[in-house]
Amino acid sequence: MLLVPVIGVITGFGFAAFGVMLSGLVESIDAFSYVNSAVLTPLFLLAGSFFPIDRLPEWAQVAAWFNPLYSCVELVRHASFGFGTDDLAHLGILLGFAVVMWRLAIRAMASKLID
Repeated sequence: MLLVPVIGVITGFGFAAFGVMLSGLVESIDAFSYVNSAVLTPLFLLAGSFFPIDRLPEWAQVAAWFNPLYSCVELVRHASFGFGTDDLAHLGILLGFAVVMWRLAIRAMASKLID
């Protein structure tokens, strides 16, 4: 259970960087609702927190592996109830998401702030 806050910090950092990247890319605040509907809602539905992923079609199971929220849910679940075989892959996905979003956020904000 002591690893759960660390997992939350890594996931939170990735999504905070995602938000900074979006603020650098969108033209007005009204465009954030489109991102919420088109990106964040499917991420939550494919995260495995509401229903098991193994009951979904094969394409949705593959898509869930590229979902950082699914990796977060699986890591928290395994940190609470015992680690599994895929935990290093889930940790790599979370860390990769955080680093990529961080770099994209820097690039998006630099292009918006520096002309």
